[in-house]
Amino acid sequence: MKKYSIIILSLIAMTILHSCSDEDNNLDLGKIPETTFKTDKESYTIGETVYLFDNTPDEDNIESYYWHFGIEGSGSYSIDKNTSITYTRPGTYIVKLTVTNKEGGYKTSEKEIVIDRVNEPPVADFILSPTVSVIGSIVTFTDKSEDDGTIVSWLWEFGDGATSNEQNAEHVYSHGGFVKVKLTVTDDKGLINSREKTILVRSSLTPGVLEILWTKTFETSSKLRSVSPAVGDNGNIYVTSNGLKLYSYSPDGTQSWMFDLNKSGAVGNQESSPAVDTDGTIYVGVGQGTGSTNAYLYAINPDGSQKWEYLIGVGARVAYTSPVITADGNIAIGNRGSGGSLRVVDRNKNQQWSTTPSGGVGGGLAADKSGNIYSGSTGTYGFASSKDGKVSTNYLGSGYSANGTSPAIDENGNIYMGLNNGSIGTLVSYNDQGNKNWEFATTGSISQGGPAIGADGTIYIGSTGGKLYAVSKGGSQKWSYTNPYDITCVPAIDSDGYIHITDEGGYYTILDASGTMKQQVKLGSKIWSSPVISDYGIIYITVEDGDACKLVAIDFGVKGPANSSWAQRGQNARRTFLQK
Repeated sequence: MKKYSIIILSLIAMTILHSCSDEDNNLDLGKIPETTFKTDKESYTIGETVYLFDNTPDEDNIESYYWHFGIEGSGSYSIDKNTSITYTRPGTYIVKLTVTNKEGGYKTSEKEIVIDRVNEPPVADFILSPTVSVIGSIVTFTDKSEDDGTIVSWLWEFGDGATSNEQNAEHVYSHGGFVKVKLTVTDDKGLINSREKTILVRSSLTPGVLEILWTKTFETSSKLRSVSPAVGDNGNIYVTSNGLKLYSYSPDGTQSWMFDLNKSGAVGNQESSPAVDTDGTIYVGVGQGTGSTNAYLYAINPDGSQKWEYLIGVGARVAYTSPVITADGNIAIGNRGSGGSLRVVDRNKNQQWSTTPSGGVGGGLAADKSGNIYSGSTGTYGFASSKDGKVSTNYLGSGYSANGTSPAIDENGNIYMGLNNGSIGTLVSYNDQGNKNWEFATTGSISQGGPAIGADGTIYIGSTGGKLYAVSKGGSQKWSYTNPYDITCVPAIDSDGYIHITDEGGYYTILDASGTMKQQVKLGSKIWSSPVISDYGIIYITVEDGDACKLVAIDFGVKGPANSSWAQRGQNARRTFLQK
């Protein structure tokens, strides 16, 4: 009996198992969809919309769609048949589409989406050596261009009809004169950019011989305050005066154009000098606001047309301060008067930040490579501002003031300011934390000028009473030179170590590195202008001659400014006031 029971139970179990197997085999999930999808194109950059299209067959039997975009958080998925996604960061993203049919069958397909950075045009740049050449000698051109991708081609145009497609090139000129050299670069995405510089090719080079090349009268009834010329990489010279006009002159003295700075109603003396960007844009402030009149910052294209106009403020005064072009390409401008402020805008005039230091800004500005901006101001305290606008007021001691002077910054980040302690001038050195390194007293006050730095680190500064001082890096006097008239300029040091100064008697004077006068010539009735030494070696000065305002071009046989951290007003011929 026991034996038959076991057989019956086994048969029952086999029947049950067979029944279950038949149910599984009869489950119908329909035809599993062969999931596919496509995009609207093959490549994308940040901010572009990626459009995703379902391409699965048998649409009538599809119950649902589920997209995952390869990111986390909000916006990481979609349940639409066709959808889109915009990525804000570069990278490779895995997009997945899961399609489910009405019977519950599903399948997933995936695709890599590569998001590139937005391609920026290359930044064309180059250096040439020497900047002053002699007919028949070799000039070396070295590419310094940068790109977010890869630069794939170069075109050098040497200005005499010759060209080269090498990355770095050499050329020999057979004729003399001012020559414009142009480099055009193309990146791997096809974007193009160019940079132009001027080279002076001479028949011979005789250092130490002064020659006035030309004098141009650009105003017949006006005055010059403490404004100085700027020289662009294209070789053009930019000057302004109380006539509230900006003039452009070519290296041979031909006037290129004139721009009206009071076109929107700016009034008063012109106390802001121009600054020139690497793309040739000229920036200049204008306006001594009184009551309801305005002050402006202008951006002017190299051809003299207006790029944009930025309203600084009603009642603002742009006083003894010029635009600064910072390391990240922004433009800083100061003002005093109603709510005197420091404002920073980008190259498209979008304001980045604004701050209101005590006393406003009534003196020159200078920026270091980290984005900090320094000024002596004209109040009791000077200031330093970080790149986000935070102000520190420990850069001038109580009782010191800066009468429209311009700072200088050396290669170690030390800041030099010409200040006044009562009626006595003081050259003060601060480190980049605002701690005083040393100070050096002058016999007269320091007005509208400021320091310049020679190749060996010597600091030069002038004062009223006609004194020019050479001060060591440690703050001790090396020598002084006595001039008959007040020195209210920033000295300029050339490639041979000569020091160039102007004075309020209208004289232009050149001293050697020991303080001995080598040349002196009277150019007009008064000079507040600081000399500018162009990269091609010609010196330019604006002078008052009675009621006339003149631009003078001078050759002294030098190759350019000194190879130092701050060789002249604004650090370079473009007057950017940016640490080297």
